[in-house]
Amino acid sequence: MEAHATSLGVEALYLYTWEARDFYMRLGWRVVEPFRQNGEPMALMSRQCGL
Repeated sequence: MEAHATSLGVEALYLYTWEARDFYMRLGWRVVEPFRQNGEPMALMSRQCGL
């Protein structure tokens, strides 16, 4: 998916999660901003395409 996004000119991908944030961090994602959704903790995460 990342290669396809890069081929389309997408510079960064974003997702939000809480439980899986450590998993994504091991894959090179970084936390952009923690926040709360419906009273539950969340983390907005991003990864630069093509890295």
